[in-house]
Amino acid sequence: MSKVILLGAGGLAREVLDGIEACQRAGQDIQPIGYIDADAALWGQEINGLPVLGGLDWFDEAPGRRDIPLIAAIGAPRSRRHMVQEALRRGLQFTSLVHPAVHLSSRAQLGLGVVILAGCVVENRASIGDFTVINNLCFIGHDVQLGAYCTLAPGALLAGGSRLGDGVDFGIGAATRQGVTIGSGAVIGGQAMIVEDVPANAVVVGVPGRVMRFFTPAWEEE
Repeated sequence: MSKVILLGAGGLAREVLDGIEACQRAGQDIQPIGYIDADAALWGQEINGLPVLGGLDWFDEAPGRRDIPLIAAIGAPRSRRHMVQEALRRGLQFTSLVHPAVHLSSRAQLGLGVVILAGCVVENRASIGDFTVINNLCFIGHDVQLGAYCTLAPGALLAGGSRLGDGVDFGIGAATRQGVTIGSGAVIGGQAMIVEDVPANAVVVGVPGRVMRFFTPAWEEE
C-alpha cells in the first residue's frame, strides 16, 4: 500500500483521516501511518487509532521515512503555510487527497497538496491552488480561481468566475457573487455574502459583506 502521513493532528486532520478511509473503501491504495505535529505535547499520543509520530525531525531519524508523502491537514491558512514551507525546505514530499464523493470536472485544475472533502462540487475550468483545503459540501463554480493555502469551511459557495488570492480563510456557509475578487490573506466570516471585491487582509462579515478591520500582520509580511 502507498503510505501517507498527515501533517497536523487537529480537527481537520481527523476529517482528512475519514476521507482517507473513504478512499480505501473505494479501492484506493492508500495507508495512513500517523500524524506529524509541531506540538510536542501530542507526540506519542494516539488519535483515532493513529500515533502522533513527532515533529518534522521524525523524517530524519530512520532510513526511508523521507520517501513517505505528507497530506497537509492543518486548518488555518497561515499555520499551514508555515508548516508546509518548513517541510518543503527539508525536501519532504506532499500528495493530494480528493474524497471519492466529490464531483470534480475533468477540466478543473488542481495544484500540489490539495485536500477536497466529501460532497464538494468543483466545476468546469476551476483552478485550485497549491495546499488549499476545501471542506465538506462546498461548491466551486466554473472558472473560479483559488490561490495557494486557502481554506474553505463547510458549505462555502463560490459563484462562477470568483477569484481568491493566497491564504484566504473563507467561513462556513459564506458565498460570493459571480466574478468577485478577494485579496490574499482576507478572512470571510461565516454566512457572509460577498457582493463586491474585497481588499487583501480584510476581515469581512455580514450580508452584504462589509470590511470590519484588517488582519495583521499582513499575509505578505509573515
